[in-house]
Amino acid sequence: MFQLPKKTGELRDAPISVRVRKSVAQKVKKMAKDNNLSVADVIEHLVEAVFENLKKHEDKKK
Repeated sequence: MFQLPKKTGELRDAPISVRVRKSVAQKVKKMAKDNNLSVADVIEHLVEAVFENLKKHEDKKK
C-alpha cells in the first residue's frame, strides 16, 4: 500500500472511496471488523445517522 500523510487515512470499499483523518479510518475499520460488516456498510450507517440527527435538529427549530 502507498504512503498517506500522517493526518489522513483512506477507507476503500467499492464503490466508495473516502479520505478522512487517520484516527477516523482506524475507528471505522475497527467497527467494521467488530460487527462483521464491510467498511461501506459502516460508512452508510454513519451517514444515515448524521442525516437523522440533522433532520431532528431542523424539526426542533420549527
